[in-house]
Amino acid sequence: MIYCDGTEFRNSPERINMDKQQERALQSNGFTVFRLSGSEIASNIMACVDEVVWYVKRLWMMLVLLLMGDKNFIFVNE
Repeated sequence: MIYCDGTEFRNSPERINMDKQQERALQSNGFTVFRLSGSEIASNIMACVDEVVWYVKRLWMMLVLLLMGDKNFIFVNE
């Protein structure tokens, strides 16, 4: 799950708490959550893209190894 927004949308304590609850619920169901602020995207969009692409490549490699029958790999979800 990728969230792209700025602090103007997430600056109240209630909204921050709701976001944390939602993120925990997603993670407990196996989702990885990326939160990219508007300022992060504006200042270095390629770093944001690289972070997501890196994670997708890891997932792809895990799938390939599973399909090849390799059960000895280690995948750590950070």
